[in-house]
Amino acid sequence: MTSFADDFNRADGDPGANWVQVSGTWSIVSQQLSPGASGATIIIRPATSMATSDNYAQVTIAATTAVSQGVMCRSDSTGANGYLLRNNGTNWGLFKAVSGTFTAIGTTYTAAAAAGDVAKIQAVGSTIKGFVNGVERISVTDTAVTSGTNTAIRSQ
Repeated sequence: MTSFADDFNRADGDPGANWVQVSGTWSIVSQQLSPGASGATIIIRPATSMATSDNYAQVTIAATTAVSQGVMCRSDSTGANGYLLRNNGTNWGLFKAVSGTFTAIGTTYTAAAAAGDVAKIQAVGSTIKGFVNGVERISVTDTAVTSGTNTAIRSQ
């Protein structure tokens, strides 16, 4: 089993060698991971891949804005394929990404993201689940993305 964790409890600056900035620029600001300029998709992933395509990603949200922000699992190295749990400022939704096209799957959970929320997405076989603060909020069966050993954090 492979696992990866980071609390970003270090000096302001580059996230470091344990991270790959897929698109946009991320940095550590006040001991928190922060996306760069708004208006573009910004993705960062751990440099270490997970052991299998059955994996999950979890993030604690430090601050929010009314833009798309979320966490990916079963992703490829570019974030073009995988599963995403994201909040758009008013609700949580699950998405599948196939060749860079994101499609909503399942129902949404109506709640704005709040500082301190813990968002988790999990893919095991064809079951994709989204959790908010440890409570399963969305669950779907989907077979669009069957492999991917990366996880990621995504913002827009």
